Amino acid sequence: GSLIITALLNLGMSAGSWSRLFTDFKLVLATHSLIMLASTIVWVGIKEEFMFRYLFLWPLLTMNIKSDQKRIVWATLISSGIFGLFHAGHLFAGQGLLQTFFQVFSAFGIGMLFTVITLYTGTLWIGIILHLLIDLITFPTTSAGIFSGPLTSYQVEFILITRIIELIVVFLILKNKHTQAAFMQTLRHVKKDPIK
Repeated sequence: GSLIITALLNLGMSAGSWSRLFTDFKLVLATHSLIMLASTIVWVGIKEEFMFRYLFLWPLLTMNIKSDQKRIVWATLISSGIFGLFHAGHLFAGQGLLQTFFQVFSAFGIGMLFTVITLYTGTLWIGIILHLLIDLITFPTTSAGIFSGPLTSYQVEFILITRIIELIVVFLILKNKHTQAAFMQTLRHVKKDPIK
């Protein structure tokens, strides 16, 4: 429950300010064609979840580390770090350094959350659905996104606060003894059927 609520916090990025988030928040979908919007969101969500929560995460879960808990933590950190750095490519497309930093940090935080959801459930589909929802709601009215121009103070605060909350929730879940059973079940599945 706390994982899903934390992931849905990301929908507040389109609110524009703290007061609008809690009083007059209206979700505004992009004005692009519905087909282009849907195909972009579905393609990006599925592609990124498959790449980072399967192609990178699964092999990392088979690292030669004696402690299963340490293996899970390292695999989560590394795959999420790669997911964050993947978004640094926008710097080479003309995006500003500060905007790129916040985009990398945002992607790292959400990557940690989606990784824990994948490990807990043993499936990519919940992460894919959440990724699609977040991309649908925050899909920009221009193709460049919120990180293409100057960030408002609300956006900077929102990114910092939500990512700190995400990281706290993720580390509490990684340390929680009750979630370890679900993680171990996923880990057994990965060891039995690793990516070849």
